[in-house]
Amino acid sequence: MRPPSLKAIIAWEGWSDAYRDIWFQGGIPETSFAPGWLRGIQNGRNETEDVIRMQTEHPLLDDLWKIREVDLPAIDVPAFIVRPLQCC
Repeated sequence: MRPPSLKAIIAWEGWSDAYRDIWFQGGIPETSFAPGWLRGIQNGRNETEDVIRMQTEHPLLDDLWKIREVDLPAIDVPAFIVRPLQCC
């Protein structure tokens, strides 16, 4: 939306491609972490999404997932990206 007051952003443990980065890493559905954490996740329109149902009904990379991808080249302010620690 590019508000004039936006000078920089920080993506704390963020991802740009939810399908590949979290819900279907390597094509395998995430089923151990997601069920407990994703009850009531909200999208950018402040609507609750049932990601477990979305995984079941849309197991392949289709329009449902593509519209959730971040258009990285469109970001034109400085960004500090924080990735989660890899454990074990």
